[in-house]
Amino acid sequence: MPKETRRAPESLSVWRSNMTELERRQPLLASVLKEYVDKNGHDFEHFENTTPAGKWIEGLTDEPFFERGGEPKFKWSRKSKKNPLFFLYGAGVPPFLFKAIRALPDNAMSLVVIEPSVALLAYVLHMTHVYQAMPPSAFLNFVAAPETTEKIESLPEEERPLAVTRLQNDLRQEAFIAGITTVGIFTATQAEASVHPGEEETCGGVFKKIAHEMTEWIIIRLQMLGNSAEDTMLGLRQMALMAPWMLYGSRTEPLIGPFRGRPFVVVSAGPSLEKNFELLREIGGKGVIMAADAVLKRMIKSGILPHIVCALERGGDTYETLFAEAMDEYPDECSRILLVVCAVCTPKVFGRWPGPKIIVGKSEVPVDKWFINGILEGVTQPIGSSVAHMNYAIAAMMEASEIALIGQDLALGEGGRTHAAGLFNAEWEAALKNDARRSGGYMVPGALGGVVETTDVWLSFLRVLEQYIVHLKTPTYDCTEGGALIAGTSVTPFAGFISEHVAPLEPFGKTPAETVAAS
Repeated sequence: MPKETRRAPESLSVWRSNMTELERRQPLLASVLKEYVDKNGHDFEHFENTTPAGKWIEGLTDEPFFERGGEPKFKWSRKSKKNPLFFLYGAGVPPFLFKAIRALPDNAMSLVVIEPSVALLAYVLHMTHVYQAMPPSAFLNFVAAPETTEKIESLPEEERPLAVTRLQNDLRQEAFIAGITTVGIFTATQAEASVHPGEEETCGGVFKKIAHEMTEWIIIRLQMLGNSAEDTMLGLRQMALMAPWMLYGSRTEPLIGPFRGRPFVVVSAGPSLEKNFELLREIGGKGVIMAADAVLKRMIKSGILPHIVCALERGGDTYETLFAEAMDEYPDECSRILLVVCAVCTPKVFGRWPGPKIIVGKSEVPVDKWFINGILEGVTQPIGSSVAHMNYAIAAMMEASEIALIGQDLALGEGGRTHAAGLFNAEWEAALKNDARRSGGYMVPGALGGVVETTDVWLSFLRVLEQYIVHLKTPTYDCTEGGALIAGTSVTPFAGFISEHVAPLEPFGKTPAETVAAS
């Protein structure tokens, strides 16, 4: 049967109405769609090849897809009452999306439509008053996956892949925040999902990729809420105990500026730290060394003082295992290191620290913003879910020229090792190995090729770090020389990083600790 050429009818009023609402809820996606329409016009010329069972649609997506005839079927109906959140993979051609919306129950609070094709999504928004069709008080959001934009095309060719990744990630974040967190992250665990059969056949791989990324995003945010109600209450208690220090203590503002353009090294506790630990001596005062609390004792005992050490965990064993010995035996050395702790940490760490110190809240947690920003007028910033995330975000806040990661394996080492040697006693090491065995089995690409084994917790750490790299936009070098591949980094030997980015510099004047002490 011959193809029939179709164009969108005069539908500018529908487009403008939809765009008004889209700009309010998803301004980034609205700008992408407007750019596409400004370049390609409002006609959306395409082919529809009609058959007895439906029609083939060609010209709106990379590959033609089949639109079945008759009434489409969805996983939900007007009688659905289980959950207020719904996902639709594939917008189809009108009136498919309209019928999907009209089938939603009255208690629906949010529909998230995953439509990778910018052209098809723009066409649908010319043809259907989608927002007006939604149930009362329900949100409608879209996830698109543009392959390029005019701005990206203007970049050097080698920069375009990362720019596309950043754009797609930003669009997903925008949609997920507006469409999922507004109705409660826990609703996502029981959401109903339907798939356009024709689009699934042609772009099912894209749907699976977005679904996987969305699942990881949801898991990460659930983990950021805390491991339990007890954890949450402990954090609130310790935050209250830290309140006087937050009111009258040092802030992060003096750190912004003095170290702009300096290379930073984030030292973590992974098993590959053995490969390049001694090279830290060559940093001297030319770059800023940021240490995880787990490596503090070893660094001090080795005569390598970090400029900043961060602590994140709220448990009392953070003090007993990671700080007590260092402060008891090396008070002079500790006094020359700046301590930055999360507001939920045990107050004993902060109270006993002999040097300059700062408390920060976690900007990802609403209660921190309410209590620390709103009541105490204190400081919150991105912290993530591991001390490495905290170190990385502080380095970006201090305007690092580039950040090197060492000991950031996020994977098991030889013999099932979880951390570098000499950090914990035998009992702790055995417990860590047991935890890794119970939660391991996830295989991910390795930084040096092949695959490596990680755990569910480390996998979430990996994804958060990759998001930080995308959003904080500081050039990042994975100098761990082992472990999991971290997307967005340049895998580089630590010696090469030092030679190129550190060695040519002159030492800076005041250290971070001295800078804060003088403020």
